Amino acid sequence: MSLALSIVITTLQILLGLLGIGLVIFIHELGHYLMARLLKIDVEVLSYGYGTKLVSIKGKKTEFRLSLIPFGGYCRMKGTIDLKKALNDGQTTIKVTEEGSFFAVSALKRLLVYASGPLTNFILAFILLSIASAIPVERISSQAVLLNTSSYPTLFDSPITQRELKDGDVALYSQDYVFEDFEDFIDYVNKNSGSVIPLTVLRDGKSENIAIYPVIDDEGRIEYGISNLTEPVIGRSESPLFEESDLILEANGKAISNIYDLYEIDSDELNLVISRNGRTVNVTIDSGKLPFAWKTNLRISSDSPNAIKYGFDRTISLIESTFRALGALLTFRFNDVRDILTGPVNASRTFGRISTIAFNTSISSGIRTLIYLLAIASISICVGNTLPIPTFDGGQILMTLLELIHRKPLNPKAYIILQIAGMVIGYGFVAFMYLLDIYKFIF
Repeated sequence: MSLALSIVITTLQILLGLLGIGLVIFIHELGHYLMARLLKIDVEVLSYGYGTKLVSIKGKKTEFRLSLIPFGGYCRMKGTIDLKKALNDGQTTIKVTEEGSFFAVSALKRLLVYASGPLTNFILAFILLSIASAIPVERISSQAVLLNTSSYPTLFDSPITQRELKDGDVALYSQDYVFEDFEDFIDYVNKNSGSVIPLTVLRDGKSENIAIYPVIDDEGRIEYGISNLTEPVIGRSESPLFEESDLILEANGKAISNIYDLYEIDSDELNLVISRNGRTVNVTIDSGKLPFAWKTNLRISSDSPNAIKYGFDRTISLIESTFRALGALLTFRFNDVRDILTGPVNASRTFGRISTIAFNTSISSGIRTLIYLLAIASISICVGNTLPIPTFDGGQILMTLLELIHRKPLNPKAYIILQIAGMVIGYGFVAFMYLLDIYKFIF
């Protein structure tokens, strides 16, 4: 691929990502608009995009705009004149002169308007994740043959041994849940993480009832120390030396029964004995890299038979992980910040790149991936806006709560000072995120 074509593709991916994230931001603003109108607050402008107005439709109370830069939007409510007049006259409270002004309603109603933006993003993410979970897509499907990771200590940094599990056990079911494959087994374990999980396995042709036990590692993570015992059957290959369904029998004189036996061999040169169509073939690799992928099966399925429950649980899980990322930033754990957070340009590029790859796989996979990425963007905006920073929804909610508690409206001058401080903090946060982009580009 030429450099020019690569730049064009990257630019288009970034633009696609910005459009997707911008749409989610506009829906956030739409949430503010709908709540404001419900509470009889006039909205002067609702714009999709920023900058120069391209097209507008004037409604009875609101001007609806399409603006030049389509990466977000804004909702401007009536009340600017009252605020300016209070500042110019040195008033200690904002005296309402405009009918339908934001400052004419009670503090509780203003709090609801502020909260409606993040709430809309939460609802949007929940709906999107529920829809995505119901879309069937092709998935990798491996037989649920289990392996203690402690059997291969040089490959897995895990000393955990499930004492009741024998390498080669095939997981059949747990209580009333029947496993379709290893991937289904892992999903089940993750959903029940921290619990003792009863299993019925197939061992030497007979059913056995065992249990696997959670172990907490040094970093506080819950582990079970189980992996998939995969046969060394070759799938797609970059080399003419290999064919699909070749079975590796030996490597450098060592019998190979699964892929980990091969990975344990510390040598760039591999002399392989392969079973191919009933005969054995000798092949040598001297590059230190396996020029093939392991053979996998595919199955078509959705994430969960209960889309609503999955959507809600997944939304809560993503919110928790987003707060952990922000916690790393606020506690100055910058190594974690670099690993967890990403800047807007890199996020947009990733959004666009993953979407295009998924659409190249299949239409259903592309749609599902796009919906999922929009949900993640919605959760990020939801969580980011709940931060207690003035000009952010979280800061406005906090100020309004203080007003409700003290039963005293905020001084207009103090209100403006807090807004300016919030803008400075907000721009600083945005600058930091762009620095993350630069850092990841360089390093």
